[in-house]
Amino acid sequence: MNGAYFLEFHDVRDGIKIELQNKGWKKVEFSIRFPSSSGTVDVVASGSGLRKKTLMIAIGSNPFDAGIAGLLLAGISERGEKLIFLQEGSPEEVQMTPGVSIISSVAELPAA
Repeated sequence: MNGAYFLEFHDVRDGIKIELQNKGWKKVEFSIRFPSSSGTVDVVASGSGLRKKTLMIAIGSNPFDAGIAGLLLAGISERGEKLIFLQEGSPEEVQMTPGVSIISSVAELPAA
């Protein structure tokens, strides 16, 4: 992994956090491991209120990486919406995983 990708990943992650906060998500955390997960989830957002919503986002740098991220998210048994944020490439190129959505723009992030 080179330094440029590392900075780009953090810039993308920070941009996702800002957009989620603008869309009403109360708590946004990075690199969270769920008990049922075999890895960490890049971004986890939680809402407030009676029906506390959880949004889990894995960042995929390309369609292949996004496909692997989809398998990781699908293996998490905790309830919540699961998204892959695709940095480069077309969402149609990603191997679809049931229960996981793919987006490629922060504008597509859901509101709390």
